[in-house]
Amino acid sequence: MNKTTAKLLAAFFGVLLLVAVAYAKVINFAWDANTETDLAGYKLYCGTVTGGPYTFVKTVAAPGLTTSNDFTTDGTRYCVLTAYDTAGNESGYSNQVTVVVDTVAPAAPRNFRLAP
Repeated sequence: MNKTTAKLLAAFFGVLLLVAVAYAKVINFAWDANTETDLAGYKLYCGTVTGGPYTFVKTVAAPGLTTSNDFTTDGTRYCVLTAYDTAGNESGYSNQVTVVVDTVAPAAPRNFRLAP
């Protein structure tokens, strides 16, 4: 592969990454921190059916608030949180939170003109 081809491919994949990031929906989650002294963090899970099954999304080290930009497609997600400790023990699921993701912009206005 020559340098020109490599640069074109890098530019192409860079544009694809920008498009994917541009359409990601950022969601803020908050919860009350656990009080266990050996708490290691939290795990966010989401699914497309209320009550699960849920799929692991990300690990969150800090308690209380996390922002997730992992939502790149439209639809309703049902999310739960677990806590885990330094020994690797994981809690049961928290209450479920419903997230509605809408990344589609409205249609452009039609027939725009100067009023008489």
